[in-house]
Amino acid sequence: MENINSKISYIKATDSPISSDVVFIKTDDTTWIFDVGSVNEPIEQIQKIEGKKNIVLSHFHPDHVSNIFKVSCDNLYVGNNTAKYITHGTVINEPTTIGAVEILPIVNCHAKGSLILKFEDYAFLGDALYASFKMKKKCYNVQLVQKEIEFLNKLDVKYICLSHDRSFVREKQTAISVLEKIYAQRQGNNPLVFVN
Repeated sequence: MENINSKISYIKATDSPISSDVVFIKTDDTTWIFDVGSVNEPIEQIQKIEGKKNIVLSHFHPDHVSNIFKVSCDNLYVGNNTAKYITHGTVINEPTTIGAVEILPIVNCHAKGSLILKFEDYAFLGDALYASFKMKKKCYNVQLVQKEIEFLNKLDVKYICLSHDRSFVREKQTAISVLEKIYAQRQGNNPLVFVN
């Protein structure tokens, strides 16, 4: 478990087996958990939590959600596409504030129906900055990248946290600049930018 500050900690992502970062946010009356991973350590930590606990799943990929069937919570929040796979939870389709946190849908290339969690100066994005795959190659949809850049520029936070990234916490503008470089590679009317 790594501490970001006195309220926020996380379990680092793993590569083998692949499992997402799992974030724990302690507010006055609730522990918020962003993603649940796919390995045992998050299950153990979630089960230890006393009091109210709410879970937000960023998107439906197994490395972020597999443990959801092995833990309990008071409230589960999912995006519309994740709901198709999880089949329970409250679907979030628009920005929603609950106590000290805000849950927001985010347009991105990686997974439809993704959610982010905003708390104080931090936005937890899961895999929302990452590419999708077409013909076994990483690619970004130009229109979605443009919308995501606009969304992130308006987001009132100092830091963005990306799952699977060695630099889990980074300044917002640093993260946006990655997308801007990808967007700058667009060519003519091609709707996709392929990256290595």
